[in-house]
Amino acid sequence: MSKEEIKKDLELSKSIEVIAEMEGGLILQKALRQDLFTAIDIIANQYKTLSHPEMIAYGADIKKSLDLLRVFSRAKKNSQILENELEKILKEEVELAS
Repeated sequence: MSKEEIKKDLELSKSIEVIAEMEGGLILQKALRQDLFTAIDIIANQYKTLSHPEMIAYGADIKKSLDLLRVFSRAKKNSQILENELEKILKEEVELAS
């Protein structure tokens, strides 16, 4: 990854991290967890009577909720990784310039 790409990804990751910690982000995460639990509960309790398309739809809901929750929960770690990578590149640039 280039320095510019890392900076761009770091900015995005930091933005997600800020949203995740704000009241609205916390409310969104709570709603996503509730959606996840609801879909799991429906599949677990109605698997005998759900149609194939309904099972697929609930499975898609589970995946959507998990993916979004992962984005929020991994934002801080991703930011740290990107910061370390950017720092490494900057140190290499300084060493080459010396």
